[in-house]
Amino acid sequence: MKYPTPYFSDLPYIGDLKIDYVFAEFDCPIIFTCQNDDNDLFFCICICMDNIQKWLLTKVSFDKMFDYIKNNISNRDMFIKSDNKVYILSWNYGYIKEDSQLVSGNSLTDEELPPAETFLNAFNGEFNDYFDILKNRQALEVQKTLDRFMPNNMEMLLSELKFSYIHDKQFKVVVKQDGRWAYDSILPKQDYIMSNSRLKNQSFDMEQCTDNSVLNTSINSLKAS
Repeated sequence: MKYPTPYFSDLPYIGDLKIDYVFAEFDCPIIFTCQNDDNDLFFCICICMDNIQKWLLTKVSFDKMFDYIKNNISNRDMFIKSDNKVYILSWNYGYIKEDSQLVSGNSLTDEELPPAETFLNAFNGEFNDYFDILKNRQALEVQKTLDRFMPNNMEMLLSELKFSYIHDKQFKVVVKQDGRWAYDSILPKQDYIMSNSRLKNQSFDMEQCTDNSVLNTSINSLKAS
């Protein structure tokens, strides 16, 4: 099925939205994701298809979508427990574009929310295509952030060691021997750790990680040992 582009037009603070992936449809998308021009990801459910069509829409993280596809988060909790505001959108024949109302997820009423205890109910392996797409996007976002985060003049310094740290409290990244950044894995830690056994208990906060003198001192002491 082909959908209009943009699907939602000129929403406050986020602009136009195009459909990214449709999980369920019935004459129109029912459960789906969207992206704006900044490639932010949004989760949307159509909650009414009577005289006036209505949707709930909220910005989501990659991790939230991974949990949703794994049936770990209900349709309702995607909005109630959202870290972002929720848009209530409505459209009727004759409207030029959707009306929008911006609210907190925990202020939504039962009438405005999807039925309680309903999930995507994905079968094992279902939607793996989209899961993999999101994983790849997440890895690219980490790479872009790393390129901005680490000073260029530190690449040669770090290329002599295997240096790993947790970025943004969830991503483990490794500088390989040839100096290239490598996305390794996601870890539930909150500090930055030199991955040499001699320094395994030494951690650095974000400010220290961007301080050349701290890294130089640590690396020189490691070389001396």
